[in-house]
Amino acid sequence: MSLLYDLTATQPSGASAFTGGNEYAKAVFLRLVERSLDKIIAFSDPERPLDPVIAEAVRKVEHVETTWGKGVQRLLDRQDVVTFYSALPPLEVLDQDLKNVHWRFTLHGLRPYELPTDPAARWMANSVPEWSLAVVKSMVPKMYRRRVLGHYRRLLSLRSRSVRVSVPSAHTKYALLSALPEVDPTTVEVTYSPLKSVDCRLTEAETRKAVAEVGVVPGRYVLVLSGDRWLKNGLRAAMALDKLYDTRPDLPITTLVLGVQNRRRYLRRIKHPERIVLSRYVAAPVLEALYSKAFALLYPSLNEGFGYPPLECMKYGVPVICGAVTSVPEVCADAALYVDPRSEDEIGARILQLILDSTCYSDYGDRGRSRARLVARQQEAMLDRFLNSLIA
Repeated sequence: MSLLYDLTATQPSGASAFTGGNEYAKAVFLRLVERSLDKIIAFSDPERPLDPVIAEAVRKVEHVETTWGKGVQRLLDRQDVVTFYSALPPLEVLDQDLKNVHWRFTLHGLRPYELPTDPAARWMANSVPEWSLAVVKSMVPKMYRRRVLGHYRRLLSLRSRSVRVSVPSAHTKYALLSALPEVDPTTVEVTYSPLKSVDCRLTEAETRKAVAEVGVVPGRYVLVLSGDRWLKNGLRAAMALDKLYDTRPDLPITTLVLGVQNRRRYLRRIKHPERIVLSRYVAAPVLEALYSKAFALLYPSLNEGFGYPPLECMKYGVPVICGAVTSVPEVCADAALYVDPRSEDEIGARILQLILDSTCYSDYGDRGRSRARLVARQQEAMLDRFLNSLIA
């Protein structure tokens, strides 16, 4: 009896090659392959690339390249397929017939429901239709949220032998149960996003070279991530630091914002472009190097299902400033400084606190290391339990 695994969840579909959902799908698949080689059938989209590590792993299992619709349905109809799992179920899954399988999927958060839009969504819009959608969401948020809930409800009520959903945090579980009170709590399982599937760390010399090539000095930059995604709030973060540079020009740090394709959106709103480095997305080893050498991570995300980056910096003893929203306080506990993610003044105050208070800086560095180790153990234990449930 076999598990049918949706590998399209590991394949990038946008500007970023990294999303928490993609990494979740990769980590689960690689661990499953280690455990049960003869019980997995995996399918991927032939039009999108596979991560090299995943491409190597699929050589050990039955792998089918196919598209959603009839191709996937033929796999679902196989007599040896008992369970179907998707870490990022697309809309197309709603059109498949799952009556012969146990349906398992992961819901990475309720972002569209909890936060349909924000002024930052209009600032970061890449086109007139995208800007218009953000405006419409701000005008009729209740209607949009009802539509989103309808999608979640359909995923949870697909006709199948049984349905279970894994979520990456207790926050997400209880947000889901609050929004859909008809859902049976025993069918919702908390599984923290797994540890990264591949160790991307460079040598010390390679790390320093990678950091220098991005244009910053080790230990002298505040790191901001996913600059083009309004949910990650990178533009507000840059504006907060820019405001701080205006009042405190002597500060010995710069700001590095990663994931910026359209620099104009930033340059229109900041007065100190010489102190704010805007970079495109970088490869995983370079990102790891930047995590390790940052002065601090500024992560004022407006909504998180779990939140990988704070833990990635914490393991190196890099202090973290986070938005005090959704799952972030659950994951980071007392190991991060928290801010109202919409307050530039509050963000600036916490940055200044880390710069001027060396005791606070070292304290949060130590707290972060301890917290990262604790959460890593929880991630491993939860993943182990989840894998057992998938292959049972």
